[in-house]
Amino acid sequence: MDPLEKGWYLQQLARYYYPIRKEESIKIQKAAFQSNPQLLKPKTGVEYTKVSFINENRINRISQYLKRYKSYNELMLAVNEILDNLSFGIEADKFESALKQIGDLLGFVSQRPDTEIRKGPDNLWCGTNDEYAFFECKSEVEETRQEISKHEAGQMNNHCAWFETEYGDNVLVNRYLLIPTKDLSYYGDFTHEVRIIRRGKLKNFKESIKRFIKELKPYNLYDISNEKLQNLIDLHHLNLKDIRELYSEEYYHRTK
Repeated sequence: MDPLEKGWYLQQLARYYYPIRKEESIKIQKAAFQSNPQLLKPKTGVEYTKVSFINENRINRISQYLKRYKSYNELMLAVNEILDNLSFGIEADKFESALKQIGDLLGFVSQRPDTEIRKGPDNLWCGTNDEYAFFECKSEVEETRQEISKHEAGQMNNHCAWFETEYGDNVLVNRYLLIPTKDLSYYGDFTHEVRIIRRGKLKNFKESIKRFIKELKPYNLYDISNEKLQNLIDLHHLNLKDIRELYSEEYYHRTK
């Protein structure tokens, strides 16, 4: 049974149990929410599971991702659809889902905290040596928007505080806001370093992913070597440091 469908049925069961066995109902609703985070979140019992790269190998994760597909053409079509959804103007859930899938494709441990527990940023990636990147996505914002609002800055600050609560302040993390403008309102402030990903930088990132996928065409997806995958990842600048250096920029704080 599809996890989303399973969650729906569990929620119906939880409703049935609630008047007669409240504690059991809460347990069932917790299971429903874990199967389908779009359902009602229980008031208690849902705990956040931290992501870590311990005992993980990034290139092995990429290799396993590629093996989901029976052919290069199937992979290419799937990735193109994902990248189409990773565009400003796309509905938020599709955009954030696409960003999670790109994290998986690139071998990172990829998570959507806001969807999964209704707290934290939209997307979180963890890479080699437990280096993190988290993303707040504003895909539905008008592309003519002139500035990042005070409210949006405060939202980002809350995510920074959440991350420090969960992971501490001694880990390497880059914080990204995906939004059409890099100008921060005079009335807003960031409490931590935040970098901006606008349309142009996002386009460059997507083009790099497309070039990486095209390089895979001559190979059998089931036996491409780890060395070749690593070379292609490096060649097309798809490491966490590249997101910071090539696909994001500093914000500009407006003055009166």
